[in-house]
Amino acid sequence: MAETRADSVKQASGMSLLLAIVMIVAGFIAILSPLLAGVVIVYVVAWTAIFNGAPRSCTPFELSAAARCCSKCCSGCFTS
Repeated sequence: MAETRADSVKQASGMSLLLAIVMIVAGFIAILSPLLAGVVIVYVVAWTAIFNGAPRSCTPFELSAAARCCSKCCSGCFTS
């Protein structure tokens, strides 16, 4: 069955509303419990670093010397 544009807008609106509610609840939790909010932020940053670092550790082994140098320079510029 073909999905119409109106159906996709309704689905996107529903997801947007759900994420807005989740963010409001997370904001209240952060205000009411700063310790819990700090622990959650630490976990989010740690997992982000892991997911960011894993591909970077594999990249130098797959590229030639010139491409590796360019890749390291570009990734350094974007993450600094």
